[in-house]
Parts: sequence; C-alpha cells; structure tokens
Amino acid sequence: MPRVAGMTASGTTTSDELQIRKMGLRDVRSLRRLFDRSVDDSFTYFPVEYRAKLRRQHSIARLVKAYVSPKAHFMLLTREGTDIGYCLLRFQQDRAYIFWMYVDPKFRGIRAGEQLLQSSIEVAAQHNLVALQLVTHDKEEFYAKYGFVPLRHVSGLVGGIDMVIMEYSI
Repeated sequence: MPRVAGMTASGTTTSDELQIRKMGLRDVRSLRRLFDRSVDDSFTYFPVEYRAKLRRQHSIARLVKAYVSPKAHFMLLTREGTDIGYCLLRFQQDRAYIFWMYVDPKFRGIRAGEQLLQSSIEVAAQHNLVALQLVTHDKEEFYAKYGFVPLRHVSGLVGGIDMVIMEYSI
C-alpha cells in the first residue's frame, strides 16, 4: 500500500488538507454525531430495526466505555477543523480489527479513506500485530485496492446481512 501521510511525534497523521488524530475523551460527542450520520447515509443496507439497535448500542456512555479500554484505538479524521470521519480499532491477540470506519460522503474521493486505512495499519504495526481485519458488505473492491484480501464470505454475519471478512498482513 502506498504511503499517503506521515505520522508525527504526537500521533497525528497529516496530509495537505486532512488530519487524522487519536481521539480524546472530549471528542466522544463528535464521534457519536458522526456515527449517527454513518448509520443514516452509509449503512442503509441494514434493516431499520438493526440500525435503531446500533444507535442504542453506541450511546455516549458505551462509546466512553469502549474508548477507555486499553484494547481500543479511536481515530478522528478532520478537514479544516471539521470532523468528517472516524475509524475505531480493537486489538485482540495478534490482530487489530476495524470495527467501524466512515468518511462523510461529501468528502469521499480525496483519499480520506485511504489515509484512515494507512493510519490503522501504522497503529497495528506500532502494537506489533501481524494483521488488520475488517468486515464489509459492499466495499470489498475498495479495500482490495489497498492490499486487503478476502478470507471468507459469511451469510448473515452482521444484522442478518452477508459480509466479507478481509485481512491486511502487516
């Protein structure tokens, strides 16, 4: 995967207009707003009932609990001071997992998703992990372009929707 951004000593990834930073506790409300937006505009393949369940499961309190876990790493993507995306990583054994990744549709096509992926890979490598995994319903081609390979298709994996488990070897 081509390197698209540089990691600074503070843990912030930068490019010309985009900035990726490790989320702080005071960013949880912004993350929650972005999460709700992602459920509305990017995860519409889930049934309405399941999207309501996702909103309940990702309350401010639950996001704070997940954030403080030493097994979690939350990143926010900003452009000109506005939060436009996020990536939530979880560490388990020798792998990192992307649980949620989102870029506001108005900002797609400017390599924002690529930069989030690159930052995720760098974080996983810093933790001496061997791979980064994710599941996707409809973005298999996007992730494959950046070196992720499909491991298996699973019927009804998330919310009754078929998903593809993909992995990037570090």
